[in-house]
Amino acid sequence: MRIFKIMNSLMKKQFFFVLLSIVMGVFTILANVGLLSTSAVLLSRAALHPDVLDLMVLIVIVRFFGISRGVFRYTERILSHNTTLKMLSGIRSWFYKSFNENYTQNSIKFKTGDIYSKIVNDVDVLKDFYLRVFYPLIIAILTGIITALFITYFSKQISIIYLIFYIFSGFVLPIILFKLNDTFSKKESQLKNDINSTLLDILKGIVEVRIYNLKDEFTEKIVRFNKELSEIRKKQNEINTLFDSINSVILSLLIVITLMCASKLVVLIPQAVKFLKEEITSVDYDEKKIYTKNNEYDYDYLVLATGSKTNFFNFNQNLDRVNVLESLESAENIEKNFLDYINEREEINLVISGAGFTGIELACNLYDLCKKRGKKINVTLVELGTKILPMVSERSRTHIMGKFQKLKFNMCTGNEVKIFNGEDITLKSGELIKDVFFCWCSGVKSSLKPIGNYSTLPDGRIIVDKFLSIPNYPEVYVAGDAAAIKDKNNNVLRRAVNFAQMSGKIAGKNISNNIEGIDCVPFKAIDLGWMIPMYITSVGVALGVEVRGHKGIFMHYVICGIKNYNFKNFCKEFMAAIKYTFVKLK
Repeated sequence: MRIFKIMNSLMKKQFFFVLLSIVMGVFTILANVGLLSTSAVLLSRAALHPDVLDLMVLIVIVRFFGISRGVFRYTERILSHNTTLKMLSGIRSWFYKSFNENYTQNSIKFKTGDIYSKIVNDVDVLKDFYLRVFYPLIIAILTGIITALFITYFSKQISIIYLIFYIFSGFVLPIILFKLNDTFSKKESQLKNDINSTLLDILKGIVEVRIYNLKDEFTEKIVRFNKELSEIRKKQNEINTLFDSINSVILSLLIVITLMCASKLVVLIPQAVKFLKEEITSVDYDEKKIYTKNNEYDYDYLVLATGSKTNFFNFNQNLDRVNVLESLESAENIEKNFLDYINEREEINLVISGAGFTGIELACNLYDLCKKRGKKINVTLVELGTKILPMVSERSRTHIMGKFQKLKFNMCTGNEVKIFNGEDITLKSGELIKDVFFCWCSGVKSSLKPIGNYSTLPDGRIIVDKFLSIPNYPEVYVAGDAAAIKDKNNNVLRRAVNFAQMSGKIAGKNISNNIEGIDCVPFKAIDLGWMIPMYITSVGVALGVEVRGHKGIFMHYVICGIKNYNFKNFCKEFMAAIKYTFVKLK
């Protein structure tokens, strides 16, 4: 007990530095937690492709935590080691003074090896007591309490679960480990003292050892001590390994339980938002009313994001047998219908109306699906225009046509589907194609035409200003495929997922700004490019540079995987990036 009084006395002299090192240790752990959490938020926000300015605060916070973590850790190490070494210096001074005052008594009570062990080893153990027991324990308790309070803000249930696992893993298990290792530690300490005493006896009596030929006896003794020491350390390692495994299992279990509880907190629609599942039949901008089949609603502000639907351009023949691609559900229907179709036939006739990006990519995917089933397939792409993809360069178009010739695709430009009886197709040129699987990808149009005085493009998209509002109706904002958004060069942007996400965010932000009396934010399109995979090739633009061939395929699937919120799907996209980059025609 006396040694603890001495330690307590010395610690009081260094109290300020002890306290400061503990505070720095807590700040270090909190900086680590802050860095991990803000990095996760930054990555998830960046995946939505917002304006760079929207990410600046998070970027600065990540930098702050990254730099401060190193500063706090360095400061904590300097303070804790400096304070500990000063206290050990005081303990050594006390030990020497106390030992000298009672030299005769101590020399009789202890062996010389024991005295050396106490002077060197036992005092050095106190260093580990401060650096590996005292400081970490206090820091762990404070950090655990702060973390639990922070988690309580989100969920008391998760906070309680965290505390239970934290106490069990951080306190209960170490105590059990200490109890199991205590016996071995005492034996280890005794063996080290025996080894030191034996070595000192050899050194002090080296002459007698040689005269009486005691070398073998002492050697055997040292070897036996070392063997026993190795056995003890082996058992200690086995116990430590077992407890490390238990700790890992506990941590994994905590993560699983936390995710299960936290999943209930994640909601797609905030509680303040009222969701109504109704079909809108009409919107009147002049009356500020929304009409559904059963109700009508007034609005102060409106975001119109009705998307687009397939445009048949007055084609109305057996539409129940025509496959369209305009949603996830329709894509799944195409896959199901196509598999049913090819399972009943040996030779497949695929006809797609519309040789744009959607039609070409769909044709290539169905071609690949058919080849995997070992079926022969004839693909016909029908395009009303005189050439496909007029928006790409002549070099890219020539590249595509060359690849399609290898695939034996039949490209019918300047043509259209005139007759479809549910099974056979007759083209404008008079060509008859029998027993077909027919897909329509000839274009889209706006899903809804509101009542009001506004301008539109031929496809029904509503022309908006730079704030995404309709000039004659500033309280109405249009986003996504329903909006005709212009870039800085006054060119209308293509329909794309990234523009839809960005426009929806800006529209909501501008409504909030209007309510709060803040200036609206103009929409600034960030267009990094586009990429269309075509089985054995690709075309696209990345950062203003034309991309063709296998590297475009790899880029497309990797980017799709990165944007995916499901790790399983990410792995599928990554494997597709590798597979289709090196695919060859058989």
